[in-house]
Amino acid sequence: MKWFRHLFFSCLVLLNSAPGQSSDSLSASTIPAENPSLLQSPISLQVSPPKINYVRLGIMGGITAGAAVGSYLYVKDVWWAESRSGFQFERTAERYALHLDKASHFWGAIGEADFFAGGFEWTGFDDRRARIYGALMSNVISLSVEMTDAFAVEHGFSIKDYLAGALGAWYPYLQLEIPALQNVYFKWSYWNHVPRYFEKKDQLIEQNPTRSFLDNYGNQTYWVTVNARSIAPQSWKTSIPPWLGLTVGARAGDVVDVIQKDKQFKEFQLYFSIDVDVPQLLPEEGPFWAVLRRFFSHIHFPAPAIRLTPRVSVFGFYM
Repeated sequence: MKWFRHLFFSCLVLLNSAPGQSSDSLSASTIPAENPSLLQSPISLQVSPPKINYVRLGIMGGITAGAAVGSYLYVKDVWWAESRSGFQFERTAERYALHLDKASHFWGAIGEADFFAGGFEWTGFDDRRARIYGALMSNVISLSVEMTDAFAVEHGFSIKDYLAGALGAWYPYLQLEIPALQNVYFKWSYWNHVPRYFEKKDQLIEQNPTRSFLDNYGNQTYWVTVNARSIAPQSWKTSIPPWLGLTVGARAGDVVDVIQKDKQFKEFQLYFSIDVDVPQLLPEEGPFWAVLRRFFSHIHFPAPAIRLTPRVSVFGFYM
């Protein structure tokens, strides 16, 4: 899964991602006192000069460069060990994961841009500039990974993958400029729903079977969440906890009997659930809690759920 490659390149930046003010979370962990309407989205273009701590900027740059180089040297034999080819575009219809791989690129790029933006905030950039630079860094890494795939025999440069990642990279910035988006966020959960996938490693197209954990889209659910207060009638808002969200998630169903390059899963499944925005329940002070809030804002925690398609089913505990 390419989003994991991207995050592998930038995960160490998370260690430096505690913002100067805890209220500047990039992932809408703090809901405004009055939630903006989803239909009214004023855009602010105000800019203030940053006060940069160049020592921290140098530390961040060194950590980022070291993480990128070190990670690439490690993963190149894991993900790109097969024989090389000339530059090529992805030639398949990219349906092997029922298009959920595009959701993974989008979600992964959001987290990646968020981590980078946190690092830029730590060095002294204002929130707006930090998000812009975070988006640019995420785009550079996405392009680098796709370019590497472009020379792999079993892959190829995927325009769809890159565009999904590029859109996700700019989402934290759009949340700042369009306040209504602060109530809409994207999350991920993982559970061993399809253990049979791991019995088919010998059928996987990827030559290195260790990737099966990352490529098992039957175990991963991608969620789009809306803060419940933002869509509730005005008279209900005070009675709804600020951390409560409503969410719709998607994952692949069971694995097919014979895995093919462009077909690995049988069905697309859609779920409805509630979401607990855990960062709002954590302490607000201190860099340790700031890092945890930033990380947990991308994760959907277990909750009751209803499977909507292809067969209705109720789960008391789903993740």
